[in-house]
Amino acid sequence: MRKILPSTNSILSDHKRIGKRFIPPFFDGLGTRQDYSWMNQILPELIWISCLNRYFGLKRGAELVVALSMETRKQFSESPNWFATVSSYSTLTSSQTETIIASLTGLKLLEEIRSGLFQLLSLYPKCPLAFLYQKQSLSRHDYDIILEDFSTLVRELFDRTSYASTFMQGTALYIGFANKLLRVVEDTLLAQFQKLQEYPNTELSLKIASSVRASIPMVVFEQEPPFTSDWANYFWNRGLELVPCEIEVFE
Repeated sequence: MRKILPSTNSILSDHKRIGKRFIPPFFDGLGTRQDYSWMNQILPELIWISCLNRYFGLKRGAELVVALSMETRKQFSESPNWFATVSSYSTLTSSQTETIIASLTGLKLLEEIRSGLFQLLSLYPKCPLAFLYQKQSLSRHDYDIILEDFSTLVRELFDRTSYASTFMQGTALYIGFANKLLRVVEDTLLAQFQKLQEYPNTELSLKIASSVRASIPMVVFEQEPPFTSDWANYFWNRGLELVPCEIEVFE
């Protein structure tokens, strides 16, 4: 399908300009933080979502992402946490992780989630989602294939406007809708969130994608417990051990 590339002025016509940034109407006034790094912070926090999207496709990937977040939220009586980020799973106790595994097993979802996250959890054994991991013996050949494939995914995510990055962010936002934690005003772009599936082939989907990207700092940084860089630092340091000098961390 031919891509439609409207002018920047058309895409950002309803955005408020603050310096060099354009803020979508829905987020104007919410205080979303601006001092963040896509590469250093956000990408590592959401990469598990892209792993599932890539392995199963967008529809099934989103279903599994939401299922895990929902089953995790059940462990807390009144938690505002979306469980969209990798770091949010570091707060779970062993009792809670056992309950989540049992629930996912009962729903016949555990093996699918394990399959989709296998590369991430094989390469990053200290990942907060490692409680889902079922360790397997890997030959050097298999390990090298996994590493090469995962490195390809990471490189695709360097650009936050890429197809993979856009739907990684879109799925993260979908967690909020599915858990009834996010409500939007009728006349805003995010009220047409389902049209994001047409990205990047329509002008409307490009506008919606812009609003999705602007919302992601809220999803990553404005959750409980307060954000820390422990996982992100481990992710990139471990990445440099796995593929020296190939994965760069940008400030």
